[in-house]
Amino acid sequence: MTARPTEIVYTRTEGQPSDTSEASRPRVVITGAGVVHALGRTPAEIWDAMAAGRSGVGPITRFDASKFATRIAAEVRDKADARFKPEYWHALDRRSRFAISAALSAVQDAGLTLSAQNRAQVAVVMASERADEDRLLDGARRLVAGDIAGAAETLASNARPHAAAERVASLLGTTGPVLQLENRAPGGLAAIIEAAAIIRRGDALVAVAGGAEAPVTSLSLAAFEGTGSLSTRNDAPHEASRPLDLDRDGFVLAEGAAVVVLERLEVAVARGAH
Repeated sequence: MTARPTEIVYTRTEGQPSDTSEASRPRVVITGAGVVHALGRTPAEIWDAMAAGRSGVGPITRFDASKFATRIAAEVRDKADARFKPEYWHALDRRSRFAISAALSAVQDAGLTLSAQNRAQVAVVMASERADEDRLLDGARRLVAGDIAGAAETLASNARPHAAAERVASLLGTTGPVLQLENRAPGGLAAIIEAAAIIRRGDALVAVAGGAEAPVTSLSLAAFEGTGSLSTRNDAPHEASRPLDLDRDGFVLAEGAAVVVLERLEVAVARGAH
């Protein structure tokens, strides 16, 4: 999916049609996509991996999971994004890293050029169920140790549930609506639906929407293990994720992000998006 990068000033059409039929509703189209996944960092990479039958599930490497019954997950092999300074990147919580990378890739894929003239017409809608659990644990340890200032800094800057949406909007410089949804598993889809509704209501002409999650932590693993809902196919991780299968023994924790750019059809056509 590519587009001709063209700057355009987004202009609202005053007044809404009285006819509320489907034919009269503003059409919303997807013009760009970005992803961070255990199988790759572009839609093409993930498609090729799936077509080849590859699995992104493997042994957990982010922490010592040897005492858990489940020791596998679909981890993203996190690496610094070359588009950012290392000190900025490493200061971000893991979920925000995924969200930012996917959002920037989606904007690039859409060929959008954001400027002072159009940023107010761009919405950001992200979904994420939880705050950064690694930073929460770090903050708790600092608090127990009596480091109140350190705990406050860690929790205030990285443990906010809305951090993903906030950081994406801040990085893009958008000043339109910013929403963070917490709809559990279908959150990313709910974010896209809400973004389309924002555009149809006339509150924005473009939206960056999707979901990001980083649940491969000792805290999440312990919580899910307590419910007995995780697969324990540690010796065959590539066979662990098998929804609706007769031999299914649970689901697999996975992390990553997926973001799309939505636009009012007239805007996409005017700037030559494909």
